[in-house]
Amino acid sequence: SRRHAALYYVVRGGGGDRPAAAAALVLQDLGGKHGTYVDGVRMEKNSTREVQDGNVVLFGNVKEREFVVQLPPCMKIGRGAIATAAAEKKTIGDASSNDDAPPNASGTDDNDAATAQDPFEGLSGRERREAEIAAMMASLDENPAYQKYSAPPPPRGEDVDADYAPIGQKPAANGGANAGASTTSNSQRGGSTVGNIGGKLGLPVTKTAPFASSASAVPTPSDPRPGGGRALSALSLDPAGSRLVTGCTDTSLRLYDFNGMDADQNAFREVTVEEGQPITALCHSNTGDRMLVGTTSAQPMVVDRDGREIIQFAKGDVYMTDMSKTVGHTAAVTDVAWHPLEKDKVMTASIDGSARMWNLSSGKTVFKKLKCDLVYRAKNAKGIRTAATACAFHPSGREICIGTTDGSIQIWDGTRVKSRPDKVIYDAHGPGMAICFVGYSYDGKRLVSRSSDDTSARVWEARRLSRSSKPVLIAAGIPSLFDGSNCAFSPDGKVLVAGTSVEPPRKKKEENKVEARGTIRFYRIPPEGSTVSGEAQDPLLELNAAAPGASIVKVAWHHKLKQIFVAASDGSCRVFYDEIMSKKGALLSAAKGVKRKDDLSLLLESRAPQGSMGLGTDKIIAPHSLPMYRDEKLTAGKRKREELKDPVKSKRPQAPEGGVKTGGQTSASVNFTQFVVKSTIKNKNIAGKDPREELFKYMEGKSFASKAYEGDERVLASKTAEQEEEEMKSKKK
Repeated sequence: SRRHAALYYVVRGGGGDRPAAAAALVLQDLGGKHGTYVDGVRMEKNSTREVQDGNVVLFGNVKEREFVVQLPPCMKIGRGAIATAAAEKKTIGDASSNDDAPPNASGTDDNDAATAQDPFEGLSGRERREAEIAAMMASLDENPAYQKYSAPPPPRGEDVDADYAPIGQKPAANGGANAGASTTSNSQRGGSTVGNIGGKLGLPVTKTAPFASSASAVPTPSDPRPGGGRALSALSLDPAGSRLVTGCTDTSLRLYDFNGMDADQNAFREVTVEEGQPITALCHSNTGDRMLVGTTSAQPMVVDRDGREIIQFAKGDVYMTDMSKTVGHTAAVTDVAWHPLEKDKVMTASIDGSARMWNLSSGKTVFKKLKCDLVYRAKNAKGIRTAATACAFHPSGREICIGTTDGSIQIWDGTRVKSRPDKVIYDAHGPGMAICFVGYSYDGKRLVSRSSDDTSARVWEARRLSRSSKPVLIAAGIPSLFDGSNCAFSPDGKVLVAGTSVEPPRKKKEENKVEARGTIRFYRIPPEGSTVSGEAQDPLLELNAAAPGASIVKVAWHHKLKQIFVAASDGSCRVFYDEIMSKKGALLSAAKGVKRKDDLSLLLESRAPQGSMGLGTDKIIAPHSLPMYRDEKLTAGKRKREELKDPVKSKRPQAPEGGVKTGGQTSASVNFTQFVVKSTIKNKNIAGKDPREELFKYMEGKSFASKAYEGDERVLASKTAEQEEEEMKSKKK
């Protein structure tokens, strides 16, 4: 109001005996000549006052303009900032005559003290206003105190000491998903055994959480295996650790996004790669924008990060015996790998006895299918072709490793093809023991191999590999019933983790028999330069990681997330992590909680039809988006043939009408040529007549020969050439 007064808000924090924080509207006089009036009483110069709801304010001597204060409801409920004003009332010099006023106490009852009351009860008039002003001025001198908000830690997964306890250790009595708070002590971090060993070796195994998957079906009497026989045969994470992709024997990929999932951890997309072809191998590119998928067919496929097809590889000639002469594989693909440094170079292995290198940017195609660049032919010690079951790139990309069915580990140059491998170990796991997996550690110093015929995995010195090499570690006790079973190194290369397989349940279950379940085992890898004993080592830790009767097929240990992912034979996937060691990944989804459904969704689900007619309320069926209703992608040749069939695009003239016309009006759709002929030959219908006889009519009485032949009737031959030839033959006889 020009130079009369100023209005402003003051937020005063609570603390000690003071109630909760509240806001107050303060009026301050600026020392004007005509002053400021509140409810008809003039304020002292340069003084302040807290304005209450309903006060009438007048600025200067303008009697025609009065302002009524209207405070919001939140400011009408008690004013905690001036709760102690009554106690400060005794310190004000002008209030010495009011010592007999009742104190601002609401009795000795503690319950009554908690209620909001007027702190200036018993004061009136000028004394009350001075007490309010004194309390307000005292609050202005206080420094505001801020307390950082810290949300309580949400529940993150299940404790490992519940259903997934270490072998030989009993689960806690109150185990389960709520087996205690998640703290940093070993006694509360998955049990003493898991906490102690995990803390020493850096094993993120104190918490576990399952991923929701539609691949796990209900066992039937015809197939009593857990999951109905739908096993997860492939598992891959992108380098950044933001997405997880699983491949199943039901020909589908399931994509999980940690940033978009809640605690249910449902897949945001399911993609069928190739109808009728189960997935055998899967890997991400070094940039995470593409994936290479291998199936039981001979044609791997490159898809984008959302599962859409980019290009498919060509199939070779199945009648060729020399695999180096074909443009692609001729049998099922067993393993795939992406180059760690080059974004357009990939490798595949097949049971046709070859490992092939492909260049996605080469542009070499046949019938829109990519042709391979290099072919590595796998042979046994006798030089006979053998199937390639596993392949891997060295972290430097300079060499590749191939595992074969004859039990050999072959190291090849990754830039050019030779007749024989640079390094080789025949019968690495024993005579005839097929290799099902090979892989390098993150630093490239160690190489691990696993055999489907042997119950062990072996770790080798990658730089000193030769025919006489011995493994630095033999991890015993890991049986495998699946061809794609693998192992995984820890990020520092000091620990090896592998999954085990169990016999699936039979149709007739035995009574009182506890079904075994797949486990994951951790082995310590000896440091470099240590003495090789050659004896099998026992695991440091063994954890149950699958449902009863299910086996562990795939294991992945991400070097950035510090989390372990396992894929089981019942179609389920599970992650092990630690709240301190691990980063992002499952921690992001587990912290979001489960999305609650509203009452309408629950009502629709309860009234939805069941059985084969039932449809989920969270799904929208769009029939015309299915592949059978989509427009077929036409190639250049097929598109050209389709355009030739179109008379407009091909500029083809209109064809005449077919059939024989006997007279009358032929048709309303007469083309230009018919119109010209019809207008030229008037009143003549030549349809159905012999053209030769009609032409001879024009010859009657006319001679078409020259004057030199006038009168000679032999101008036209009376016999045909065939008749003359037959006559000559008859004369010779």
